[in-house]
Amino acid sequence: MEAPWGGEVVPLDEEQREAVALALSGASFFLTGEAGTGKSATLRAIITALTARYGGDAVGVTASTGLAAAALGGTTLHAWAGVGLATAPTDDLVRYMRKGARARWARTRVLLIDEVSMLSAPFFTTVADVGAGVRRARGGESFGGIQVIGVGDFLQLPPVVSSSPWRGGGGAQDGGERAAGFAFQSPVWGGLFSRTLLLRRVHRQADPAFVAVLNEVGARVICVKNVAPAAGVVNGAAGVVVDFPHWPARAAPVYPFVRFDSGTCALLLPTADDLVDADGVVVATRTQLPLTLGWALTVHGAQGMSLARVEVDLSVAFEAGMVYVALSRATSADGLRVASLNLDRFALSLLSLTPADFGLVRQLAQLAQCGQLSLQLHQYCTAI
Repeated sequence: MEAPWGGEVVPLDEEQREAVALALSGASFFLTGEAGTGKSATLRAIITALTARYGGDAVGVTASTGLAAAALGGTTLHAWAGVGLATAPTDDLVRYMRKGARARWARTRVLLIDEVSMLSAPFFTTVADVGAGVRRARGGESFGGIQVIGVGDFLQLPPVVSSSPWRGGGGAQDGGERAAGFAFQSPVWGGLFSRTLLLRRVHRQADPAFVAVLNEVGARVICVKNVAPAAGVVNGAAGVVVDFPHWPARAAPVYPFVRFDSGTCALLLPTADDLVDADGVVVATRTQLPLTLGWALTVHGAQGMSLARVEVDLSVAFEAGMVYVALSRATSADGLRVASLNLDRFALSLLSLTPADFGLVRQLAQLAQCGQLSLQLHQYCTAI
């Protein structure tokens, strides 16, 4: 069977069929999934189903970029909505909109937006407000009350923003800053999309190992907070992400399951930290996963950590005490390897050592005798 865009209709899996059914139910929703899970194929199936039900004129097929739109036989959201780069105030965009764009807004029942993740929050908000204005929606409903289906992956390319002369005028106002935010940070996002569907089955890659790499399963990570001290899940505990378990509830968040070097396995959940002022009043709360990628850390970033195995590069140590801090992260001599050391910089760091710190230097000399440090460093340490 040939699809409207000239390609073959691809058989859908259960999750993809669910997305098509939800589209036909009239609900607005966000469809997402990692690379290769068939988001585009699902969107094409949705286009076919909606076109068969409502007719082509009632289905707006758009994307955030020209190439993505062309692949679907559609146009950019910018052109379809009649807003261009949306640099003018919203009221002006509505007032001076061309007849063709105004007619599209009036006859459309469903608007599809592919690669919605590449739209900035201000632009997404502006298009939603323009739709409400053109269709004269009661209560100012986003996009004028029509059904909207967004498709994208916020872990892929970020929004494309451009300079705008407007400040506070009601337009997109990207200002050329990445801080403009992702579309999901738009104030209309949460009220518009009642559901989020996550596609999980990867179709593009057949090699499970490659899929695991793409999804950071196998990533080396370090815990950055004392989460469960009794179990050894503490600041500096290193391990490997082995899975992202999926729970029965489809909309449930997915978090990393980590196997730590100590042998402990744990599901890492977000933790919240409050920022309080001098009076003890909470002024902000930060919620995040207590993990960071553990392939490498700066010396400053490792401050306070205890690391079972650590390789240090001290060739560019630039601050007094950096050598000491870096070496003292190791919990044992067996787990320490000095990959590189600039002796001139090392000498500068020694200027701030206390008598107690010189004990560490002597230990370095002993390590050098065991072959774990260079002979040159051994000679330098024993000369102190």
